[in-house]
Amino acid sequence: MRSILLPTLIVLLLSGCASSPKSTYYRLTSKPIPAMNEASNQKRVMIGPVTVPANIDRPQLVIQRGGSQVEIFEYHRWAASLKGDVGQVIAASLASNMNMPNVWNFSESTQTQFDYQVFVDVQTLEAVPGQDLLLDVHWSIKPSVQVASKVTSATGSTAPPLKTIMGRTLIREPTGSNGFEDLIAAQSAAFEKVGKDIASKLVREN
Repeated sequence: MRSILLPTLIVLLLSGCASSPKSTYYRLTSKPIPAMNEASNQKRVMIGPVTVPANIDRPQLVIQRGGSQVEIFEYHRWAASLKGDVGQVIAASLASNMNMPNVWNFSESTQTQFDYQVFVDVQTLEAVPGQDLLLDVHWSIKPSVQVASKVTSATGSTAPPLKTIMGRTLIREPTGSNGFEDLIAAQSAAFEKVGKDIASKLVREN
């Protein structure tokens, strides 16, 4: 009896393994950060920490369809941390728009010397393949202690506290019709626009 059951069990286990779907992995894409040259903007900026809603802060892709409906795709996953990818896309966008090579992603950098730190809070990221993506991001630009010291040295007196710059980017982006590939591309494009907004604010304030 045991000699009959054992081969049957092995066949069942192998068939179960063979039928398991293969996972597909995704990353947000970003522009390359420009190389340093004499014309480069010398300011140094740290992007992050980045926060995202708890329901999408997971390895699986999550589609929030609006309202209370959320769908989790077990076999469609992020290849890395979503928060890390968001920080990288925004950092690359800021660097590209300001010709500023010294921009770092908080989740991937040990850099401690920078002029500004940008805190990013993703409030909403709702998207469905084939429909529009909705992105709502609150961000703040905080001057570092080093910047305050430079102002004090230049004026010869104690400088007033440098203000934190607050901003918000609200974007609606079409996701195309090619499933998850187009959806991820739309998310990348949306976060690039967040970086462009932050760059625009930094240019006006400096």
